[in-house]
Amino acid sequence: MSRSIEKEIKIMLSHENFQKLINHFQFNDINPLKQTNTYYDTKDASLKQLQTALRLRVFKDSSEWTLKQTQANLTSLEITKMIASVQEAPTTLTPEFIGLEICAFLEEMSIDINRLKPTYEMTTYRWNQPVEYGLFAIDQTTYFDQTDYELELETDNLENGQKQIKILLNKLDIPYVAAAKKIARVSQYAQKVSESN
Repeated sequence: MSRSIEKEIKIMLSHENFQKLINHFQFNDINPLKQTNTYYDTKDASLKQLQTALRLRVFKDSSEWTLKQTQANLTSLEITKMIASVQEAPTTLTPEFIGLEICAFLEEMSIDINRLKPTYEMTTYRWNQPVEYGLFAIDQTTYFDQTDYELELETDNLENGQKQIKILLNKLDIPYVAAAKKIARVSQYAQKVSESN
């Protein structure tokens, strides 16, 4: 189990600008990392109201449970439990599944884990590029019938990270369009679909 503060800048991309970045980092012949994310919340969206998200992320050979809570603009508290195997997304959660530290954090917020159920699932293909000031990730994410694209920069220094990401975007003639978190985008789209039916 690990606990960290994540500092992350997220930029929304068109498909054209996504391709510019793939070409820039010479990722055309690189297989991306596939990850499937299942998010959990209560029926009345208790976690969302607390600016918190709980997800199971499944990779090819491993899995991880992560609880993220927004602390400030572009900064989140992150608690992660790594699992050395592929785990199916359960419909009912237990401390054994998500880990005692995540359970304790949920209890502090008066969240009963028995009320947490799967809400949304999405699949992301990610290309990572380490740089001296952090880690770039180019993401292609599919949910429902939608596919969107984003550029993320994880960095210890947000001020320098903002400067460096603007230099990259200007160089490639890509507009700086701040992206919402993936769970927020999926939730917003799901609401839009629900209202149109």
